[in-house]
Amino acid sequence: MNVARFISVLSLTFVLLQSQQQLHAQNTKENADFKLAINLFNDGLYDLATEQLKQFMNSFPGSSNAIEAKFHLGLAQMKLKQYDDARMTFQAFALTYQENQRAPDAWTNVGECYASVKNYKEAALAFERVKVFHPKSKVAPDALLKSCTYFKLAGQTEDARRVLRIALQEYANSNAALPARTLLGQMYFEEGNLVQAQNE
Repeated sequence: MNVARFISVLSLTFVLLQSQQQLHAQNTKENADFKLAINLFNDGLYDLATEQLKQFMNSFPGSSNAIEAKFHLGLAQMKLKQYDDARMTFQAFALTYQENQRAPDAWTNVGECYASVKNYKEAALAFERVKVFHPKSKVAPDALLKSCTYFKLAGQTEDARRVLRIALQEYANSNAALPARTLLGQMYFEEGNLVQAQNE
């Protein structure tokens, strides 16, 4: 091997080693920053967690932890009663990461945020979206029950009945079936429709 080729191979090896060290340092910093954010959240320091999560997502947008960071950002915003910010965070999460296992929970949290500011119609619609976007999710039947509750609070009795019927038709074997039937019967009873109430 001539000297020029030896120096070229040596230089390439040095560059590769340096790249690996930089990548390792970045991965170490990335993991440390994410762990710090989650620890702040778990310790109840939600304002600090919010800032750390935002900083993490800006610094490492392509990180495998960025999705989890976004979800925790929404949770921290809810804890801080920043319901509009939390709602937007969860809605963006649910629409961007539709295949993520937390997407149904994100829609549920959108509903909780609307309910917290007494926007019951939008809360009901958000809970219904769990079923629309994720019909096979284990939280879908209960989300329909919550949707019914908030439609009732919004004065939209027909929509409340509609989501209960969906729950009974599509989730007849779930734990939500009996409460759905009971709620439907109660609604008919309150309206004075005793025959329909008894049928339910």
